Amino acid sequence: MMNLIMPLKVKSPIGRAEAALAIAKNKDAIYAGLNNVGTVHFARFVIVGDNICMFSVYDGDFTNYIRDFIATIGEVFNEVVKLVEGGKKVIPCEKNVEAFIQWVHEHDLYQVPDTATDFLRDQEDLKGDRAVSPVDDDLTLLPRKLVLQLRANANISLGSGYRAYPGFSVAQVRKHLKLGW
Repeated sequence: MMNLIMPLKVKSPIGRAEAALAIAKNKDAIYAGLNNVGTVHFARFVIVGDNICMFSVYDGDFTNYIRDFIATIGEVFNEVVKLVEGGKKVIPCEKNVEAFIQWVHEHDLYQVPDTATDFLRDQEDLKGDRAVSPVDDDLTLLPRKLVLQLRANANISLGSGYRAYPGFSVAQVRKHLKLGW
């Protein structure tokens, strides 16, 4: 899962409009890239405040996922990233592959593992407390590593997200059914 948060250089309605236009004018290339990569289950661009965000669920390794997109729609990333703070130093992404991957990684929200999320949700069970009424969570019981991550990462993604598909990518299903693209 990727939760890419990219702060816009121009923090105004104009900056948000430029970001929306960059996505809109490249919509067909984005969809073609998503189809060609073949490991993407879900992807969406969203403008939140003065940030352009890309949320996606995909199969496989993060680095390979980004490399696949550079190969298929690198020019689209260049159009979007040039509007983002610090983006100029990693474009064109096709010529700055490692720097671009690192930049994306740095802008991807820290994801708290499921076990930590379960810990937050189920502290009463961990303590053996079966009270009928809700009991306040004891934050002093949080693992130190989680507290340090929350301090270092003000914005986080909780858990790996819900997945309702059987674990096969669209590409795998289409290949099995001999549908092709």
